[in-house]
Amino acid sequence: MPGSRDLLHRMGIYFRADLREVGRDRPALLYLLSPPEGAGVMAAVNLAELWLYMAPFRPDQGEQVEDFDQARCVELVRSAVGDQDLAVEVLSALPWAASAGIAEHFRKGRVFLAGDADHLIPPTGGQAMNVGIQDVHNLAWKLAGNVAGWAGPRLLETYELERRAFALAVMADASRNVGGFGQRPEQFSNRGRVLGVSYDSPAVIPDGTELPTVANPHIDYVPTARPGSRAPHIWLRRRGERISTLDLYDTDFVLLTGPTARSWRAASRRAVEQLGMPLHCYSVGGEGDLIDESDAWPHLYGVGADGAVLVRPDGHVAWRTTNSEGNPNGDLVAALRRILSRD
Repeated sequence: MPGSRDLLHRMGIYFRADLREVGRDRPALLYLLSPPEGAGVMAAVNLAELWLYMAPFRPDQGEQVEDFDQARCVELVRSAVGDQDLAVEVLSALPWAASAGIAEHFRKGRVFLAGDADHLIPPTGGQAMNVGIQDVHNLAWKLAGNVAGWAGPRLLETYELERRAFALAVMADASRNVGGFGQRPEQFSNRGRVLGVSYDSPAVIPDGTELPTVANPHIDYVPTARPGSRAPHIWLRRRGERISTLDLYDTDFVLLTGPTARSWRAASRRAVEQLGMPLHCYSVGGEGDLIDESDAWPHLYGVGADGAVLVRPDGHVAWRTTNSEGNPNGDLVAALRRILSRD
């Protein structure tokens, strides 16, 4: 796992104090604080009396673990909270260091790595947990398809192809943020990085379009249904219930079609029969399965009234066609065989 070790040192002070007023008025998982001793993070254990303060710890300047006795820990907590009379009971004080590293490979044979096992990402805004969850989201449906037989073994190779490059990018972002709370806006607003991720692998069929151009790819997110990207959110109505397109993407493939694309529904049934895979088809707009109240579907998904968009179980667009010209039955099956490595 090449990378950088000991990028940042902290002393984790686990303590008991009545901070219910803070939790009640401004509930949060993490609080970024800037007392005179230096920036630190306060983590809520139960938003009441149990807390963890990651206080500055500078071994490069001669500080030692033994320096953080009961009295000093109480002093640091009081300064961070801003209350010199706060009753504090220190339960423990343990050193901790942030590191950055990426495994050279995310897979070897039947063994797959995910989360912290394949990437150490400095904790500067929750990226580490997000990337780990995305890893599993990406891998789970591929494993399921391989075990069930509707996906070929080479589909599993796309896990590392899709996830390692993204993990490297996020690790680089987080490493630049270490020790500089608030100095880079993308530390607190990384929608572009997280939601704008787009994959380029054999599990995606390009359609020749480009990703939207943005001023800051870390912060700015422009929804797009370009193959490889996350399928955009749209509010819809299904049998009178308001849902998001995101509610449709779960364990199965989803084929979204325009209101006049009846041939794609027949094609989806043929694909299920021929490939034995989980696939649902919904028509969007008009009097279709899903009512598009804002008429956002054609623009956001970039297709005409008889077009179709194929979305993977992890919510990423796998294939898109603007119309139903040609042979929908053969085109859809061919696309799925290619995406699932069935050729």
